[in-house]
Amino acid sequence: LKSRYDAGEMPSLENIPAPRYDLAEKQFAAPVVTEASRGCPHACTYCQLNIRRQPYRTRPIADVIRDLRSTGRLPWHKRKMAMVLDNNLGGNLAYTKALLREIARLKFWGIGFQFSIECLRDEEFVELLAEARCRMAFIGMESLNQASLAGVQKRQNKVEEYREAFEKLARRGILSFTGLMFALEEDTPAYYDTLPEQLEHIGTSVILPSISIPIYGTPWYHQVAAEGRICDNDLSHYEGDHLVFRHRHLSPGEIFAAYRRVNRIFYSWKNIFKRWFRFMGKQSRRESRSEYLLKLFILTFIYFKLSIFQRHHAQQRIFPELETRQPGDSPAPREEAFHPVGWLGAGG
Repeated sequence: LKSRYDAGEMPSLENIPAPRYDLAEKQFAAPVVTEASRGCPHACTYCQLNIRRQPYRTRPIADVIRDLRSTGRLPWHKRKMAMVLDNNLGGNLAYTKALLREIARLKFWGIGFQFSIECLRDEEFVELLAEARCRMAFIGMESLNQASLAGVQKRQNKVEEYREAFEKLARRGILSFTGLMFALEEDTPAYYDTLPEQLEHIGTSVILPSISIPIYGTPWYHQVAAEGRICDNDLSHYEGDHLVFRHRHLSPGEIFAAYRRVNRIFYSWKNIFKRWFRFMGKQSRRESRSEYLLKLFILTFIYFKLSIFQRHHAQQRIFPELETRQPGDSPAPREEAFHPVGWLGAGG
């Protein structure tokens, strides 16, 4: 065995066989999932795509459309929802716009995409999302602190543009589902104190909170490791639920307290319904009455499914106790390293 295997040339994205969606587990509400591209043009230092930089690559549009139509063995209603789960579908907007025009012909009830937020500066792109019946967009927002974004070279994100960007989506019946990272190096207690109010202001529909992790091999990992701040080398903990390094300014207790507080406030039942009524108030009818009612039903289904899942997931997360651990310590025994977050039902 070798300690490292290198694939050499990247494999072609052409002639990939059609997926067998009928083999997906039956409980999946939307088993129709594919990818149109690989890679990302950005250089965020925490991202695994930057372990080894590769050019942004796209699949033939005809192949992507074939994937989305390969649903004959699925129940009828599961053929009408889909996800295109690229790392960043917006890496080549000319390609993406052509793809969206073709997807619009498929007349899904709803489809979701994942792309970086600067794509929303392009009005044609936003309109094509709506025409393709996009109902949810996942965006790597990650932080509302511009200094924290600069610290990980996420220069494409401009905090002052968030509110307008999410407003564009909401007016077109598209839910914004945004990543939110805690423990970025420039985070401060003052930032965490104002975070719930900032989230309210920008108007994102759903957040996916996580603890930032210096993934092995990334530029950020090399920086943190060189400074001797890695506390946990168990790679099974590098999944966004554990704090595996020593933050420069914040204690683990401060980070976990902020995580719990933000989730408790954002995912209180009061705020879940408040965001929903606000979002629904921005909808206007562009389609027939029956299509409009179907759109509202699909949006309701997606919004509450995501919100309830994220609420419960955040409440059930577990974190390692790092208050007394030092850089270089071996990973704590599993029975000692975890404890329940402990605010089940709080803030409801």
